[in-house]
Amino acid sequence: MSEDKIDFLGIGAPRAGTTWLWTILRQHPGIWMPPRKELHYFDRSRKYLSPNFLADDTFLQRMLGRRRGNGRFRQIFITDLAKAFLLTDYPRNIRIRWTLRYLLGTINDNWYISLFKPGGDKVKGEITPLYGILDSTDVQHVKELFPDLKLIYLLRNPVERSWSDLRFNWTLGKFKNMNRPDKVRAEAERLSKVPAAEYLRTISNWKAFFPEKSFFIGFYDDILLNPQDLIRRVFEFLDVDSMIKLSEELLNNKINAAKYSDMPKDIAKIFAKNYLPQVEKLNALYQGYPSKWLTEIHDILQQ
Repeated sequence: MSEDKIDFLGIGAPRAGTTWLWTILRQHPGIWMPPRKELHYFDRSRKYLSPNFLADDTFLQRMLGRRRGNGRFRQIFITDLAKAFLLTDYPRNIRIRWTLRYLLGTINDNWYISLFKPGGDKVKGEITPLYGILDSTDVQHVKELFPDLKLIYLLRNPVERSWSDLRFNWTLGKFKNMNRPDKVRAEAERLSKVPAAEYLRTISNWKAFFPEKSFFIGFYDDILLNPQDLIRRVFEFLDVDSMIKLSEELLNNKINAAKYSDMPKDIAKIFAKNYLPQVEKLNALYQGYPSKWLTEIHDILQQ
């Protein structure tokens, strides 16, 4: 592997098991990933509904500026430095140097590539779920940088994924009206239409530049039902040892696993109505779980 490129990106979907995948990939001796899960380089433009905390190029702009995203960067600066000194999942000297480069560097393609140099000749990559929202211009830029890149995209029943997203925003304080049914309904309508929820748009945008063999489409359902087989297939896709032993505890650490039985019926119907056309098309493209999702959506709409 070359030091001036990366080998794979995890492009989403949010709330579909990417943290589970990141946790496991980091344990493989043939794979190197940065200490931070989400680098948010390619989605840093303020045209995207993303954190945008790297939108300004220089450290001083990010620390002193008042534009959207800079406040978030200042928070990240403190927490990431603390993690660099306190956490021991990487050698401390490597983690500190990497974190300082990430936080203090001038943001450009060379800076991004340099973040992976500690990986040497291992298979290198990162996971930022919001890369799935990139438009064709930015996907083309990724292709120009890394023409042989492999892409991992995890899908989840969009009804469950969006309810998970809504609940997550509530726990973070981004959505504060969980006790207002009208506000929850409005938020459900909004979340049904954000770019991260548009699986087919993501697949179309990325496949316009990357061939079919570059894609691994996985399903959150397998994290719940057959995690060992799913991760074996991911390892094979990345061309690393697929027979490596992983602990049952690690494999069965289900991230965001609940089906959220507390989802109100009217919210479930909003999601089901909005996602029905998409799931019908997914069912025509991918055998297996989309058929199950389609059945569940029809059941919700008939209640």
